[in-house]
Amino acid sequence: MTLVWISTSVDQNSENVLFTLQFSDVPNFYVVDPSNRQQDSFQLYVFDAPRQDDEGLGGGYVNVRSITRGEEIHYGGGLPIRNVFPAPGTTADPMSGGWGSVRATVPFVQSGKTVFYLASLAALGVAGNNNFGFGFETYHFGATEGFHGQCASNSVCRRPRRRSRVN
Repeated sequence: MTLVWISTSVDQNSENVLFTLQFSDVPNFYVVDPSNRQQDSFQLYVFDAPRQDDEGLGGGYVNVRSITRGEEIHYGGGLPIRNVFPAPGTTADPMSGGWGSVRATVPFVQSGKTVFYLASLAALGVAGNNNFGFGFETYHFGATEGFHGQCASNSVCRRPRRRSRVN
């Protein structure tokens, strides 16, 4: 299962963003392995501005404003949007994967291969910014296809096609 594309639509009046995630197959967010990793999951990283490369996570997450944790769906209660870092002197929530505290938990709707959710710009850490960037990863029982971060708000962001090697 891969995340094929994500579209975002920012409503400037309400300062909410509608996310539409299209997967290659119907994701199963509720089956977990013995290590409690979901069969299918995703993480979406929000930046304060669009990026021109896929190196957005290489600098110690300094440009990441929040992370949407599809990896926590199987715990129930919605889709958490977290701070990047735990507060100094605190212990990370065991469900967080080492990420910071929950900024917001939003409901989501899954319809076959498509997932929809609405999040405020404030919850995403980019209040008042209608031109933010984002990147994403998908996982299958913890294994990832890698990070793609050349995405901008109010657009459709497609995962690049893999180039075939010729020997």
